[in-house]
Amino acid sequence: MSQLDTIFDIFADGTDFSTLITDPGSLNTAGRTTTLVKGRRVPFNASFAGQEFPGYVTLESARLHRISVIDHTSAKQGTTTKLVTGILKPVKMNVEIVIDGEVITLPSLLRKIAMRNIPVENQITDEQFIATLEQMGMRFASGMNLFWQQFNSNQEGINQLVSAFKAAGAADAMGSMTNPGRIKECYQMPRINDVDMEGPEVTSFELGRSDRTQSMTQQGYLDLVDASAENFKRIYKLRKQAAIQKQQTREKSATESWSQERINQANKEANDLVRLSQQWATTWSGAQQRILVDKKDPSKMDLQDIYDPTSAPCGRFKLVVSGKEVPIDLWTNSARANTSDNSVSVSAPNAEAAVESAVLTWGN
Repeated sequence: MSQLDTIFDIFADGTDFSTLITDPGSLNTAGRTTTLVKGRRVPFNASFAGQEFPGYVTLESARLHRISVIDHTSAKQGTTTKLVTGILKPVKMNVEIVIDGEVITLPSLLRKIAMRNIPVENQITDEQFIATLEQMGMRFASGMNLFWQQFNSNQEGINQLVSAFKAAGAADAMGSMTNPGRIKECYQMPRINDVDMEGPEVTSFELGRSDRTQSMTQQGYLDLVDASAENFKRIYKLRKQAAIQKQQTREKSATESWSQERINQANKEANDLVRLSQQWATTWSGAQQRILVDKKDPSKMDLQDIYDPTSAPCGRFKLVVSGKEVPIDLWTNSARANTSDNSVSVSAPNAEAAVESAVLTWGN
């Protein structure tokens, strides 16, 4: 035995390090920020019904569709910094959660919830359930949008992102906005013949977590499981309530001779429920009710009859432009946890300039 072999044996002390080579992904820790990598099964902390479970996510494909650069004023610090928001579209990934030692996919988890009180002979397969989810707007099979944001972005990173995105075919979208507000730059893949051009491939991107305890609205993105499960519950409950109300309206109008005005009002209320259920169903990052906070008295909140997409914290990703991978880093201070600025009243910028500029009060 050589001297080097002897040293190795002493250092190893009986430890088998082969996992580092054969399954390195299993050694990753799941912290507040998870980096998704195309084709790699990555661990993360999954939340469901307020409980945390081990989870895994495998990114299959993602493309960048839109970015905006916004002047963001923090109510807490009284400073103005750059907020970058964007849309990945479409994003396909396989999300798994470990419960009671069993690894199940996210659609399977939702199917177990739906099938809980259904007789065995009436239950449907995962494939049938995924098809049902597609009809509801939750497109796990074909891909969904993912909204992201990065507070306090550095200008060098912004410049690199804009340059790479434009080189990939993105066009300036500022001219399409009637009220840009604090939006200073906006770029989007052009739409030709009512079809969006395909954006540059995203081979990896990070997802952070919001600290809801520090948010005035107690909302914010946590993880992929929580976002999809809550969206599923919202969509189902609102549509079921609408269906029941429409059925009751038909019955009441026939047996109690309702006036046409009363029938119209009842149908309008049911249709409003359907409309709320349809808002931002096709998004990985979930949706949250729009809440406007009184600037002078934060305890006063006005719940709006509308939902917005929730944006997941994301400051680093890699784009493929002209066949080359371009790393993008928007972080100003990489030592800080990547969480949402908790002074926002609505942490949900979406693709509409009116929402990005007028509805988002960002706490100022």
